[in-house]
Amino acid sequence: MGFRMERTVYELPFDGTEFEGLSIRVKAMTMGQRLNTFFDLAPTEGESAEARKEKNDQRLDMFIDHVIEWNVEDEHGEPVPISLDGLYKVAEPQQVGVIMGVWASGRMSVPAPLERPSPATRLSEIPMTVQESTPVPA
Repeated sequence: MGFRMERTVYELPFDGTEFEGLSIRVKAMTMGQRLNTFFDLAPTEGESAEARKEKNDQRLDMFIDHVIEWNVEDEHGEPVPISLDGLYKVAEPQQVGVIMGVWASGRMSVPAPLERPSPATRLSEIPMTVQESTPVPA
């Protein structure tokens, strides 16, 4: 029997923004997704509009693939399905940009609170060993 690496789940922080009340829970990217996919989808100078749109769609697909739940509703108060189509139907480009920005910064942070706080709260409480000084060669 092996050890299963569980994916971290965190809520994107929208408190104190124009999106206060929006709740989006996402699972963390794997290291491979982060290094091999996400960075490859960054826009590059001189790219055609078609290539930029394709990369943007792929970044949004990646975001949707990581969303576990959200409380997004349409103009009639009906829940919007977690899908790229659902996002396109209810969100303005600027709103999608803000959400993606929060996701980009949020996925790199450590979820709080930590499960086990450090027993040492001050540097003076951390046990340290003083090493004998090394003699200076003559």
